[in-house]
Amino acid sequence: MSPRRRRTCTAGLALVALASLATGCSGGRAVPVTRENRNVSMPHYSFEAPVSRGWSMRRHGGAAEATELTRGEGPVQFRIQVFWSPIFDEGLRAATAREVADHVRQTERDIMLEQGVERGLYRLEDLVMSEQEIGGRTFYTMDYRTHSDAGQEWASLYLLLPNESGNDAFLLAHYAAASPPGPDVPKPPKPDFIALLESVALH
Repeated sequence: MSPRRRRTCTAGLALVALASLATGCSGGRAVPVTRENRNVSMPHYSFEAPVSRGWSMRRHGGAAEATELTRGEGPVQFRIQVFWSPIFDEGLRAATAREVADHVRQTERDIMLEQGVERGLYRLEDLVMSEQEIGGRTFYTMDYRTHSDAGQEWASLYLLLPNESGNDAFLLAHYAAASPPGPDVPKPPKPDFIALLESVALH
């Protein structure tokens, strides 16, 4: 399998799911998050949604088991997206969690460069790949910022793999804070996102 084909097999679902959620193209109606409906349970994962600061939630479900949370604070729009992403490539299924995470993050970076930066749609800045311990588990992370005519967006991609190796899927969580054109906005904290990840359980 060629490198290009392997990239398509592993990142395709993630990219399609993020794009469809961001444009509101897949089902579900947004409702305010309350203590009564904050518990989200999908076939492969569950979590507690934040009840403070005015979050709304859409449970898209489907093959990606997607959930989206949004809220506004002045001109800044915050978005959390969570879904389950299968690994189709047999070689990656046998790889370690770190190898899978590196592959997914590098693929996402390459696609942003090829389909966004090289086409002049936005600038990609402050990209950092790292790891973060949350709730006793290792999340593989990628933080970055984009600038375009529409404004700027700080974003974070967090991957959680169930096992050290031999995974056939993983949890992908994406956090974004988008602001309109104007002065640079400092990187915002994300306590609600981290609290949500602390509550995640894989089934």
